[in-house]
Amino acid sequence: MRKNMKKRAALLLAAMMTVSVTACGGGKTPDAPSDADLKKDVQEYITEVVDESAKISNFRVEDSGEGKNDTYEANCIVTYANDTMQYVDEFDLSYEVKDNAWNLEKCKVNSDYAEKSSQAVGADTSKAQTDSSEAAEATTEAAAATATQLSDKLEDYTFMLEGDVYQLPFAYSVLADKGWRIYNSEYYDDTKINGNSYGDITLQKDKKTIDVSIINASGNAKELKDCNVGGISVYGSNKNAPEFSIAKGIKVGDKEDKVREAFGSPTDTSNYDEYNYLRYGEDDSITTIVCDNGTDEYNDASIEIKNFVATEDDKKTETSDEVPEYLSTYVAPTELGTDPLSYNIEIENQVYTLPAPVSVFTDNGWKIASQEDSVPSGRSLSSAIKLQKDGKEIEASVTNFADYQTKPENCAISYLYFYADESKNPEVKLPGGITIKSTSEDVKKWAGDKFDYSKSGDSEYYDYYDDDNEGYIDINCKKTVSSMSVKKETWPSK
Repeated sequence: MRKNMKKRAALLLAAMMTVSVTACGGGKTPDAPSDADLKKDVQEYITEVVDESAKISNFRVEDSGEGKNDTYEANCIVTYANDTMQYVDEFDLSYEVKDNAWNLEKCKVNSDYAEKSSQAVGADTSKAQTDSSEAAEATTEAAAATATQLSDKLEDYTFMLEGDVYQLPFAYSVLADKGWRIYNSEYYDDTKINGNSYGDITLQKDKKTIDVSIINASGNAKELKDCNVGGISVYGSNKNAPEFSIAKGIKVGDKEDKVREAFGSPTDTSNYDEYNYLRYGEDDSITTIVCDNGTDEYNDASIEIKNFVATEDDKKTETSDEVPEYLSTYVAPTELGTDPLSYNIEIENQVYTLPAPVSVFTDNGWKIASQEDSVPSGRSLSSAIKLQKDGKEIEASVTNFADYQTKPENCAISYLYFYADESKNPEVKLPGGITIKSTSEDVKKWAGDKFDYSKSGDSEYYDYYDDDNEGYIDINCKKTVSSMSVKKETWPSK
């Protein structure tokens, strides 16, 4: 019979129970209880004393002893809930050695903490007012980001992982608190994630692995540990895959007819001999289910769900007016030169090298005619700004190399493009003297073997791609140059 949750504080303070913990060794103090042992004891305590239906959703060991002198103490922050209420409590556990095993002698709860941290399920527990430590507050916020039940609706983007239910997007710290650790060599907790960006990483726990998408939907750069999880992928070919399911209990490896029965007709499908691909949803909120057809030994089955949406905090990103310091390190070239791959460009007898601060152009007499409202950190924005001077016009793309969101005027021009039929073109020249008036033969000699060449009808294309600098140079010709563009999206010191 379910216990009365209103009496929980008194019961928790008064009751004691003894639970045996498996220990190793003999003739000496056994190894300290593991986090899993502590969680098991607390769950049994909650079931016996508080509410038999309440389950732990988040568990953190804040402080513990080393298992010396036949005594062991641990302090834990525990989030648990029944159908209607969610609680975040501070548990003090005391153990003693009996028969060469740790036995729980006392379980005590901070009643003040319990009263102040209780919330209705679905409430914003991140706003709970507690007098606990910062770590306890972080746990409360993490609990608010997880769901308490697996939804039947795909569009709720819930999933169950190792018995815990989550709802996308949620704080990366929630998974970190549950023991999941980064398994990629190129990513770390302090890796910078640019604004409005994401990165795919592998996490590992107890030799089990999952792939998740880390998203930063704000305009400012963040460290990975401060970002959200926006997606998760689990593959049937992964022998170390954890227990995982999505809405209506659908799991990796379920047959297509079962998936269709659960969710109806997909938004898009692709059928192959080895597998069938089903996609539900649109744009940045999608569930993709691959059903293996069993035609070969490889298991193609997989489930990927993503919900790349901005949280309310993300939407509050302010656009800074501060001029980034890195712009002052720009060095203008003294001459145009002859190297076609230098990213130099001459405009109205003034030589620039890309990327170049917008301020360098305005210092040379160009006026800002229009610009977009903002550019997120680390991002490029096409046609973000329009400059005018003496009846001439430049429309340019910019890149924001700062760690905060700012206006295009505080960015660097990273992409310029010009068309021969545009009447407001300024005078433009590339290294070696190539202009809009150059002939196809001029460009052919100029490009040499450094550019890729292709032809379609009467149009000829010369392209140079530079992956290291996220750049390219492109010239199209029809007897004479019809268009030219230069792009470089890396800053020299970045």
